[in-house]
Amino acid sequence: MRLTQQSRAEQSRAEQSRAEQSRAEQSRAEQSRAEQSRAEQSRAEQSRAEQSRAEQSRAEQSRAEQSRAEQNCTRPLTEEQEKNLVICTSGGGQKAAFSVLMSSVLPSLHMVDIDGSQCFPMFLYETEDGQ
Repeated sequence: MRLTQQSRAEQSRAEQSRAEQSRAEQSRAEQSRAEQSRAEQSRAEQSRAEQSRAEQSRAEQSRAEQSRAEQNCTRPLTEEQEKNLVICTSGGGQKAAFSVLMSSVLPSLHMVDIDGSQCFPMFLYETEDGQ
C-alpha cells in the first residue's frame, strides 16, 4: 500500500511539474508574442516617421525650387503666351564661347551669359490701351 501511495504521490508531483512547465511555456510564448507585437508597432511607427520626413523633405524641396525660380527672375507665361518660345543668345563679351538657349518661360537677362543676353521671342505682343 505504501508503494501505491508513494507512486501516486510521485505521479501527482510529476503531473504538477508538467503542469508548471506547461504554464511556464505558455507564459514564455505570450511574452514572445507581446514582444513581437511591440516590435511590429515600433517598425510601423518608424515607417510612418520616415514617410512623414520624406513628405516634409519633398515639401521643402518644392519650396526651395519655387524660391530658386523666383530668385532667377523666371515666371510662367500667361496661357495666351504659353506657346511663345524665346531664343536667348550670349552677349558680345569675350569671356566665354557663344551659346544659345531656348526657353518657354520669361528668362533672366543673365541666363545665358554673365555679361548679359539678348532674347528673341517667337511672337511680339503690343500693349493694349489702359494697361
